[in-house]
Amino acid sequence: MSPYDLAVPGGVQTQVVALAAELAERPEEIGSVTLIAPFKREPVRPPELAGGVGFRPVGGSIAVPANGSRSPVALSPLAWTRTASVLRGGAFDVVHVHEPMAPLVGLAACVSSRAPLVGTFHRAGTDRLYAVEGRLLRRLAERVRVRVAVSDEARATAEEMLGLDVPHIVPNGVAVPAEPPAPKTDLPTVLFLGRHEERKGLAVLLEASTMVGPGVRFLVANEGPQTESLRRRYGHDRRIEWLGLVEEAKKPALFSSAHLYCSPALGGESFGVVLLEAMAVGTAVVASDLPGYRRAAGPPPVQDASQPVVFVPPGDPVALASAIEGLLGDKDRLAAVAASGRRRAAELSVRKVADAYVQLYRSASRP
Repeated sequence: MSPYDLAVPGGVQTQVVALAAELAERPEEIGSVTLIAPFKREPVRPPELAGGVGFRPVGGSIAVPANGSRSPVALSPLAWTRTASVLRGGAFDVVHVHEPMAPLVGLAACVSSRAPLVGTFHRAGTDRLYAVEGRLLRRLAERVRVRVAVSDEARATAEEMLGLDVPHIVPNGVAVPAEPPAPKTDLPTVLFLGRHEERKGLAVLLEASTMVGPGVRFLVANEGPQTESLRRRYGHDRRIEWLGLVEEAKKPALFSSAHLYCSPALGGESFGVVLLEAMAVGTAVVASDLPGYRRAAGPPPVQDASQPVVFVPPGDPVALASAIEGLLGDKDRLAAVAASGRRRAAELSVRKVADAYVQLYRSASRP
């Protein structure tokens, strides 16, 4: 179950869809898989959803400010009713809720599910509203039999909010193509793929682009509240291509087309799924030095040249520009970072994540 609209790009949505697809490939072990989520394009089925996954949409969504971003959650009473109806009418052995305290799908699951609950907490960082919600909903959260976080930061946030132990950590995973990555274009290319809002740091990257020498192309994918203002400010620069929203199925090819993926987020990142998506197809990564991104990159390498991610201070366009030029100007180092990132992505494949969750499902379903 995802509380966030599958028609809106987001890390949690990507993770839920990928995990459902992997579980659906294990019919002898799992049986059947049903995905419950808001989807504002219903009754159309999400195109990226695997054929073996049953899909039950529960209505549309509205964007609600949360953790420096805007979360596309379902707030209609109809979403609660639909969610409760699906759960009570289905013969489920386990219900796996991502962000179980999120309105209204997550909360409806905690109230309505007759099957044992597994809950995964993704959020890192709290605020006053979130803390108040946690105190009010602690008893409801106690219904989540197996509590999981995607990182130490997400676990600390959930435990602070709820006052409950979150004993398990299962990092987010990524689909790793078996085939070698496609060759890059000759023109050095930097990609940004994320919501155009302050927390994601696109403004920092665009400022850094003015300090990068000519001959480098910048691809800016997706949209957000800052899109119009940033396009007015930087639209004259022909090196910058504004791609608009990118379908989930087209993301691997887009990542693969770039020499460098840049994630200049300013904070609030519990785990860098998008970093792993770039690594998986052999694209080198430059990212802000955030705890969640450090976790995605893994333990520090013995030799700096083999690091899977090049980190820069958050909000520092000068350091970001220097890192971009340094990597694009050194093909051997660029290739080493990309190769190390691909190895790291293989360590966090969605198959291994699914293995961990299958064990947790079994423990949840025991009397």
